[in-house]
Amino acid sequence: MPSLDLDLLSSSTFHWLLLLSRGEG
Repeated sequence: MPSLDLDLLSSSTFHWLLLLSRGEG
């Protein structure tokens, strides 16, 4: 089930990016 894995990874990446943006901002 690569679809599920990809979805989870995408969500995690998005969250990480948001956190990074906040920290950097």
